[in-house]
Amino acid sequence: MSGVIWSTEEDAALLRLAITVKLNNDLPDWKRIGQLLKRTSHGARHHYAEIRPVSQIAVSPYPKYDAPLVMEGDCLVLPDPEFPFHHAEFLNRCLDLADKWGIKQCNIAGDTVHFDSLSGWEANWINPAAESGLSEEHRDLLEAVVLTLQPTKRDELLTIMDQIAEPVKEGAPSISQEMEIARKSLKVIGEMFDRVDLVIGNHDGRLLRALNSATFAEDFKKFLDATDPKWRIAPFYFSYVMSEGVPFLIEHPKGAAKYTASQLADKYQCHVLMAHSHRMSMIPSKSGQWMGWQIGCCVDERRLSYAAQRHNTGDAHALGAAIIRGGFVTVLTEQWTDWERMAKYD
Repeated sequence: MSGVIWSTEEDAALLRLAITVKLNNDLPDWKRIGQLLKRTSHGARHHYAEIRPVSQIAVSPYPKYDAPLVMEGDCLVLPDPEFPFHHAEFLNRCLDLADKWGIKQCNIAGDTVHFDSLSGWEANWINPAAESGLSEEHRDLLEAVVLTLQPTKRDELLTIMDQIAEPVKEGAPSISQEMEIARKSLKVIGEMFDRVDLVIGNHDGRLLRALNSATFAEDFKKFLDATDPKWRIAPFYFSYVMSEGVPFLIEHPKGAAKYTASQLADKYQCHVLMAHSHRMSMIPSKSGQWMGWQIGCCVDERRLSYAAQRHNTGDAHALGAAIIRGGFVTVLTEQWTDWERMAKYD
């Protein structure tokens, strides 16, 4: 140890100068440092060797994935709507019940959009689309009114009527067509709720594969036209809902086996509401403390060629959703929910 006493302030100054005052070869300029501290260059260098910090491994510059979304309060959970192949009738029943119960928050539990046009599935047979637009009777009624308008407006509306009367072209939807319908549906959901949380699903990952690049979760919100702050997303395939102090894990996991939800409940020590499998089940965790629900899906599988055109021996899929209210779960199903009676229990 050197016999010369250095104050704490001088030690701090020495450490700072050793980093900032450098020669051309990036070594400390001890002569200059000694002058600034009113010490000899040898004394400054010798004391620095005594007090310099031990080399340490630098902290990783990459982000930590430790902040999934947490929603406080009651919530409608919609698994796998897969717009634009959604089951509108079932979804509207769920939305109506949530409205009657005063539920002001929604969680879309993954696979918000199907992204059929970005799918890795092989090409499939196409069912001719039904003709859409105006019937002859309706066109005659509208023309009678339109012809009474000023010429410029009349011609403009007649052109629009011709466009509406054209049948929908056959063929699988393009990404633009999918997103046009999906955004309209999401707009309805956004208008109904004060907060909507988005969980990432495997279908949403199709967009990442198509881009062949990592992207920010917030960019996915922009792609959905869901830029209002009420819409939230994080780069996770799960999120949490805390209702009356009871934790519920909303999951879109990798696995889709029979016991996946109950196994996740044991592992993460909370109730689990699981999407992704399209199945309906309720199985307690091994500890018996938590429940694992697989809550079905909101997609109309009759509109999915790979699901509807070939039979398989897998478990039957079911339409489903759930409402978390007051620390309890109400599972909603197409077949076993008495919607009229439920609407009275607001």
